[in-house]
Amino acid sequence: ILNTQSRHAEVLDEALQKAPVRYMDSAKLGEDGNILVFAHSSHLPVVHNQMFKVFNRLPELKVGATITLSGDGEEYLYTVTSVRKTDASEEIIDLSKDKGRRLTLSTCDNFGAKTSRWVVEAEYVGKSQ
Repeated sequence: ILNTQSRHAEVLDEALQKAPVRYMDSAKLGEDGNILVFAHSSHLPVVHNQMFKVFNRLPELKVGATITLSGDGEEYLYTVTSVRKTDASEEIIDLSKDKGRRLTLSTCDNFGAKTSRWVVEAEYVGKSQ
């Protein structure tokens, strides 16, 4: 996951060709708040850059599933609380720090589409032992 220091679409688009991206205004790993990570998804057979397929299976996640994020020699565990398809123009992702540690994963519903998004929300449950 890349930690970009930009909100500019062209910088984020370039970063997404290399890895999923943490939105710069979201929490960092181990901090209170919501970590927002987004990446591409595409089911087109002609896509050669595998980074355009990183979140292809995001809609298959189920409530109760565990997501593990690793960093600084630690593993942080999150439990999925919702998986939904939303209208991109109406979806607002809460980045406030007052609701504990959370994780939100997001991707477009198909490559190039900017009308709807898949959004997965998860709550922090602790570190791996």
